[in-house]
Amino acid sequence: MGLLLGLYELLMFFTFLFLMALAIRGEREVYESSNGHKPRVLVIVPCRGMDIGLARNLRSMKGQDYGNFQIVAVVDDPRDEAAREIRKAGLNMLVTNPRFKRGSGKVNAIASAISANRAYNIYVIADSDIHVKRDWLSLLVVPLADRSVGISTTYPYFRPMGGLWPTVKSVWSFVGEGLMESRLTRFGWGGSLAFRAGILNGRRFRIFSGCVSDDIPITNMAKAMGYRIAYVKAAQPVVDTNDDLRGFWEWSNRQTAFSVIGFSRIFAYGVVFYTAQVLLLLSSIALAATVSGWFLVLLLPFAMGMRRTYARARERRLESALVYILINFIYLANLLVAVRMRQVRWRGRSYDITHLSRLQSGF
Repeated sequence: MGLLLGLYELLMFFTFLFLMALAIRGEREVYESSNGHKPRVLVIVPCRGMDIGLARNLRSMKGQDYGNFQIVAVVDDPRDEAAREIRKAGLNMLVTNPRFKRGSGKVNAIASAISANRAYNIYVIADSDIHVKRDWLSLLVVPLADRSVGISTTYPYFRPMGGLWPTVKSVWSFVGEGLMESRLTRFGWGGSLAFRAGILNGRRFRIFSGCVSDDIPITNMAKAMGYRIAYVKAAQPVVDTNDDLRGFWEWSNRQTAFSVIGFSRIFAYGVVFYTAQVLLLLSSIALAATVSGWFLVLLLPFAMGMRRTYARARERRLESALVYILINFIYLANLLVAVRMRQVRWRGRSYDITHLSRLQSGF
């Protein structure tokens, strides 16, 4: 019995290594100078409430080295506490148009800004919690000089402000960064997303204005139009995070629910993959304790994952590597919760997501 279990574990081990090699294999894309390509750009910043470092974030977006752009911050109510920081930063402020109330607050903000500002070639969505470098916008726009590219995006680094759950959130996000590195799994991330104006024209704009998610429909529309998605790691923003357990659990389940709805195969692949990893971890430890210590070699993939996680974490803190051991359990739990979710909470509001697939099916 022990031999059979050992053979099973070895098969799982090599299968896992193969899947890991596929998962981390990414295409390194370098986007050259745009040769004077300077399309007119509108940066849209939906705002609701106070994010960590909001004033600093807004100033970093305003102070870009890209010349041909305007920036507009969008609020539901001019009395929102974010409005004071918007005015102090010297940004144009727009109040959402009530005709776009069918979608989420963020989608309403984006639709309102586009509807009021049609004379732009490129639109950029920027979350109010991101802090960016001076060349962030220039880097995002460069890939769009290639007419086959419809979306240019990046992915944030979640900088933990101290405590366990901010560290968990930072490590959790590394999977998203890994997905970006492969064209097969790449998607537009709505916190820092540049796209061609034509993607949200006519019927597609009407569909988008009734959605809960912003980035999933834009990604799917661009793909349906035959566009490629560019990933610009050099434009990576920083998001400071101080979530507690409740905040992290709500955020991670919401992110997973949107992913499952937007990309239906993620649930099946994710459950198989993360279940295999959890079983590999637990059974390796059990076999090492009851059969032979040699079975500890089956933990090598986890040691490799811990090393990679430590290297990705800018603070180079040991707890980031240790959190990696737990993260597969969390991913699996997120998938099992997300597939049954009918509502999500976002910026203090609840949204029905049962109709999201239908709204996004007719691009």
